[in-house]
Amino acid sequence: MIVAAIIIGIWIPIGQLVMKKRILRGLDERERLIHERAKAISDSFLGGFCLMGLLGLWGWVGLKASVPVYIPVIIVFGLGAIAEILKPLLILIQCKMERSEGGAV
Repeated sequence: MIVAAIIIGIWIPIGQLVMKKRILRGLDERERLIHERAKAISDSFLGGFCLMGLLGLWGWVGLKASVPVYIPVIIVFGLGAIAEILKPLLILIQCKMERSEGGAV
């Protein structure tokens, strides 16, 4: 479990930096701005709901109850998947809003 935590702890900052450079390569300024906004909203969604989900888990079952280790892991990965699904939807919404304002798409 400790090895998995170390690997995930290293991958989160370094992997995200590598993926960001890879994704943003070849995008113009408007597309980068849309992507950055969607990423910020997606990250805040993930952080807020992970905190709420993990604290809510112990609030729901009680502090003295034992919670299997896989339950918080499933919550974090599930919310991460939802946040990654949310990001493209936010990009599409921003493009639609931009189109309705009369901007170029």
